[in-house]
Formats: sequence, C-alpha cells, structure tokens
Amino acid sequence: MNKVLLAIAFILLSISLAAPQHRRPEPAPDDWLIVTLTKNKAYFYKPSQVRKIGRIRKVWLKGIPAGEEDRLAYIEKQESIGAHVDYSGYVYSMAFWDVDCTQDKLRIIEVKDYNQYNQLIFSAKPKRLEWVNIVPDSVGDNLSKLVCK
Repeated sequence: MNKVLLAIAFILLSISLAAPQHRRPEPAPDDWLIVTLTKNKAYFYKPSQVRKIGRIRKVWLKGIPAGEEDRLAYIEKQESIGAHVDYSGYVYSMAFWDVDCTQDKLRIIEVKDYNQYNQLIFSAKPKRLEWVNIVPDSVGDNLSKLVCK
C-alpha cells in the first residue's frame, strides 16, 4: 500500500514539475506603471509616453484615489475652491509634469480631472510656470527617479 501511495505521489510531483510554469507577464510598453502610493492616491505613469528633451522629461502622471473616502474628500476640496462642475462621477486626475533631471526640479504644466466615462470634467493650468525643488521621498522624487534613469 505504501509503495502504491509513494508511486502516485511521485507521478503527481513529476507531472506538476513538468507542467509549464506561469510567470507574471512583463508589463506591455503601453501599460501604466506604479510611481508611488500615498495615503490618499496611487500614482502611475506610462514609460512609453515619456518625452525626453535634453535634460527635461515631459510626462503625464495619473492619480487615482485610494478609496471612496479619498475620492469624496477630493471632490469636496475641488468644490470648496470653487470648481463649478459636476464632480459626482470623478474617478482620476492627470497631471502633465516637466522634470529637470540635472537640476532636480519640476513643474506642473496642467491638471485634468476625469469621470467614470473617461470624459474631462475639469482642466486647469497655472498662471505662471515655476520650477520647484524636488522634495525627497515625495511623488515628484519617485517620478524623477523613474524618468531620469
């Protein structure tokens, strides 16, 4: 009896070892890859869409609220600063950044908010574009490490 069980176990082990091993697929070049997670949002970028112009990297950063509470807090914040649009369907934000890889500076060119249908619900650009220092361990720091390598 023991020899039969041992033989069956050996056969099952052999079959499982001979079966093709499934590895997690590498992300496609067009996939959004994680930049960082904060308390309120997850941030992503698409490496295939990073534009290099000399020492500057131009990149879209996608921010998705971490949960429903964070989504509602963002909506409340936007409404409190006077956004006169329907934010009820808000699901993510896109921000276009310039990252200066040699000066360790960045600037945000524009921000756009989208609803669950991928429709633009709000867009804003700063009145003046100003470079700011990259703060260590920030979203900008994580992004610069990815796009400047």
